[in-house]
Amino acid sequence: SHFVSVVWWVTALIIVFVLGGVSFFSHAYEFIGLRYRQARAKALLTRFDEMMTLVGNGTVIGTPLAPNEQVLRAVCNW
Repeated sequence: SHFVSVVWWVTALIIVFVLGGVSFFSHAYEFIGLRYRQARAKALLTRFDEMMTLVGNGTVIGTPLAPNEQVLRAVCNW
């Protein structure tokens, strides 16, 4: 009876620690993924700003474009 009680408590503790570990790694993975997506979005926005500056200055095709044409060409060509 005492042995069964000890086995039950050990099993319960193992389950709690396993679930805690899974939860921790899940949150860590989510956090790292969020940071990666934020960094990627920032890099893409920076690249888009540079691209729009190039198109607005006429350095991509040689002549300045209207704003709607700038967006269209930037999306199609880059």
